[in-house]
Amino acid sequence: MTITRNWDPRDSGSNEAEEATAYTTSKDRLFESAFTLVELLVVIAILLILVAIRWPAMGHTRNQAQTAVDIYNNRQLMAAANMYAADQQESLPGNGWGTDSDCWAHAANLPLYFPVTAANFSTALSNQVEFCKRGQLYAYLLSPKIFKCPNDLTNQLYFQRNIYFSSYLWNGAVCGYGNYVTAKGQGSYKITQVRPNSILQWEADDQAPFFFNDCSAFPDETISGRHGPAATVGLISGGTQRISLKVWFSSAYAGSQQSRGGGIPASSLPNPAWCNPGVRSGLQY
Repeated sequence: MTITRNWDPRDSGSNEAEEATAYTTSKDRLFESAFTLVELLVVIAILLILVAIRWPAMGHTRNQAQTAVDIYNNRQLMAAANMYAADQQESLPGNGWGTDSDCWAHAANLPLYFPVTAANFSTALSNQVEFCKRGQLYAYLLSPKIFKCPNDLTNQLYFQRNIYFSSYLWNGAVCGYGNYVTAKGQGSYKITQVRPNSILQWEADDQAPFFFNDCSAFPDETISGRHGPAATVGLISGGTQRISLKVWFSSAYAGSQQSRGGGIPASSLPNPAWCNPGVRSGLQY
């Protein structure tokens, strides 16, 4: 026999009550698991503290990466100088004493635009890069980026330079600081006349735009501190060296700034910075 249970309207009310209870419980749990405003502010504060702690380390890492690129650029340029000398019966490239002759960095009669502004800078830079591509070392490098330090920033001081495409200068010793002249004009000594530990290249000081008047310099004129208390220099041997700025302006290298080696004991000359092959002391005269 089949027993049929009559529908009880209380059954529907019971189900609705259970569903309402379940919804309320679920909603309460949702609010319990959510962040309060105070908790959110605490999390943000912790994140800001962690960023503040890590920021100096990130800056140090970035500078290390830029220094590594700078070292690479120096090595590439020194290797190119050695290859050029091997192809030119040991003669070094022109060192850029003035802008009217072919040299390591650019072709003769490099266009100068001083002063430039932000409006015409890109045109001036582009034109100088074209002369860089016709310079004596470019065929060995095939990239204008190698002439530029990644930490050499374009700013108002940068616009006051004559040279925009290169961060580096060569030692004027290569042409006897303007005194080695041949029948064809300004000459360059042979690589075999210069000691292997002689310094051929360094970065000019970005805080002194005057010394970017051409692509060479006296050792005691300028050197960059953009990489901290030491700078990278390129050696005739093809290698590189990191030298403290304080040591650079000592008698072991350039001597006092703008003294032309006058305070360096004669017994300490020539040295890696003052290495003019045409003068016994390595100085200009």
